[in-house]
Amino acid sequence: MGGKRRSRARQVAATPPPPVASSTSPNVPLDTQMANLEAKIRQAQAVADIHKDAFASRPKNTRNAYLPRQKEWRAWCEAQAFEQTTLYTVTSDKLAFFLREEVVGREKKKGGRRKKEVVREANSDDEEAPAPGVKQTVSWQTVDAYVAAMVNLWEDQKRAGVNSHAHPRGGAVEEIMGTMRRSVAAKKRIEYHDRGIGTYLDGYNSVEQLQAIALHLLRKNSPEGVRELAMHRLSFGGLLRGHHVREADYADFHTVVLEDMGYSRCIALILVLDHGKTNQSGRLEMAGMIRAKDFLTCPLFAFAAHLFYEFHLANRAYPPDNQSFPSFSQSPDWYDLKAFASPKDLMEPMKYETHRSAVAKTHKKTGIISKTKTHLDRGAASRMADLGGASQDSIRRAGRWDQSSLSNCYLTTLPRESMRALAQFSSTGGDFYLERDIKVPDQLLALVFPQADVWIERQKTGDRCTPNIAANGFLLLLRELRTVLIQDMVQLRKIHPTFFLFNHPLFSSPAFLQYEQHALRTISTKEDPADMRLRQAMPVLADQLKSGFNSVLQASREQASRAEATEKLVGLMGTMLSDIFSGVAPIRLNAEWPRSATGSTSAPTTSTSSASAPPPGSTSATPSAPPPPAAAPSNPLTDLLALTSISSTAASATSSFSMSRTISSVTDLWREYDQGIGGRPAVRDVYEIKGHKWSSNDSERKHYQRRMTIVEKVKQLALQHTVREVDVAERLDEFCRSSHPKVSLSKLQSLIKGGKVNLQF
Repeated sequence: MGGKRRSRARQVAATPPPPVASSTSPNVPLDTQMANLEAKIRQAQAVADIHKDAFASRPKNTRNAYLPRQKEWRAWCEAQAFEQTTLYTVTSDKLAFFLREEVVGREKKKGGRRKKEVVREANSDDEEAPAPGVKQTVSWQTVDAYVAAMVNLWEDQKRAGVNSHAHPRGGAVEEIMGTMRRSVAAKKRIEYHDRGIGTYLDGYNSVEQLQAIALHLLRKNSPEGVRELAMHRLSFGGLLRGHHVREADYADFHTVVLEDMGYSRCIALILVLDHGKTNQSGRLEMAGMIRAKDFLTCPLFAFAAHLFYEFHLANRAYPPDNQSFPSFSQSPDWYDLKAFASPKDLMEPMKYETHRSAVAKTHKKTGIISKTKTHLDRGAASRMADLGGASQDSIRRAGRWDQSSLSNCYLTTLPRESMRALAQFSSTGGDFYLERDIKVPDQLLALVFPQADVWIERQKTGDRCTPNIAANGFLLLLRELRTVLIQDMVQLRKIHPTFFLFNHPLFSSPAFLQYEQHALRTISTKEDPADMRLRQAMPVLADQLKSGFNSVLQASREQASRAEATEKLVGLMGTMLSDIFSGVAPIRLNAEWPRSATGSTSAPTTSTSSASAPPPGSTSATPSAPPPPAAAPSNPLTDLLALTSISSTAASATSSFSMSRTISSVTDLWREYDQGIGGRPAVRDVYEIKGHKWSSNDSERKHYQRRMTIVEKVKQLALQHTVREVDVAERLDEFCRSSHPKVSLSKLQSLIKGGKVNLQF
């Protein structure tokens, strides 16, 4: 019988398997084969298009930096004796060879791309321009740019399936970059870099220098001068990069009223930033600025003057009806309009070369020396905000150097300290006061941006337009800026009566002339608010009052803190008692049998001592000790606090710490791991600290590893479904309770390992 079975098995094994029909098999119809081939071609084309779109979505400067360097790499590879099949293949060793031969230590050359390379390095935040006449070698930033371009080429080759080598940044390439970074200081000394670069001497740092820039640009008496002044003031007030201003659309501007800033009404000009060098994912950021104490340094006045020229004097033909004022009927009519557009196209930003050339000429005329041009205002504003008393946190928020999720999602992100300091007011607030803030009659206001009122009403009613939040914000900004314009033009006429904007009929109208006389007369006789005069005349008293108030406030905060601490302690005690009585948290009781005068044992008593207890009924031959003094009356609350304190202290030592064996729910297990139970430390704080060594108690380590299977599953599900770990733990408990039979933690661990636990949220 057994022989027959073996013979039958050999016959089955010798039988060849049936042929599997493929898409190219003669058994598959030709139409099906062609359809499969077309699907593969479409798939390959789709993948290629995805890579192409990814490259096109990169910033323009990144693409311009990669392509020439990759071309240089190919030319170098062709000049070497590499194997033709892997001629252009990027590897770490080949890239290190290329960098050593062609890039590292190379002298910067002028002309073509190398000239742009020198300009780019001289305008970066980290690279400093060496002294003239000294050999200028490329910096580590340039070498890193070559590496980035080659990594991009390696990624393309890897996707195409022609490069299986490891990432090229490792090995010798990493050593080259590390060596260059460590030698930056020595390189600067050898090449005699200007040691004043990056200090308070770099650029400008005083209100007088800001005024000198404004006077120079106003003396140009031209639309270009007004435009350059507006771009400079916005860059300074908002700590902006050059491209932020050049690429700003009208739709990116709006205004908001800031309360409790001082004695004058305070409006903030807001510029929305959703793209840039450090923001390539569309994260919402905002730059804010307020009216300055001096109209010459005021960003709102400069921007208002620029808009007045654009909408009243420039004779622009805005789409779609070629009117002199933009149409706000629908978003496509105006969303792409640039605030500082190219002369040839209202939807194209000003070129970088034009911007940089204008800034360089201004610096030269005003005696400002700096290695940077369009980026200077960002650094100068941060330094002046620091000198004005703004905190580092406020300056970081103003420059958007550090944005938290809270700021990005819920706060206005307006750094009021920096905004006040840059407007020449106290960073602590409360003194915002503009003596030129004289009420402007409504009849005069109606002559500036009159179309704005019409469009605001249309936005409210939807009359011949689609209501739009950004449109309403920009129109309300125009309504605020006309007050700024009229008030500050009165001051400008005193120092520049022939300025070209005064040629507009508005400034020769009876309404404006009457307001001008009234404003000048009021300002000459106007007094500062009484409490401001008190602060100026009696600074010591003001400081003492402020100090006394701060002392009272501090005492109040300390009392509130103590009350909060007491509340937390009561809550902790309740949690500890609940854990102890429910059996979730273990508690150790050591029994001692006091000895009577005769040497016999009496009834046992309990304590939290860790000493070992003798067995019941044991005796001792030692002489009897004198009776202990009478114990003080017991206080239950004091005893409980002492008990929990001793237990917590003893449990905090990793040598005696052990996880609870009585926990039966995932919720309690997560609480033990994340927070601790019964006053004991959290498991993660004991077993996951750096340098933790397990004791000889192997059972504790195994128990920890088994329970971590469940804990890691909780973390994974919380991250996968974007929910809290506590919610995942509760869902797992529901899963255990609803199963038949009920699932214990040990069983749940086995189900997780087998991949049989998948919750839906």
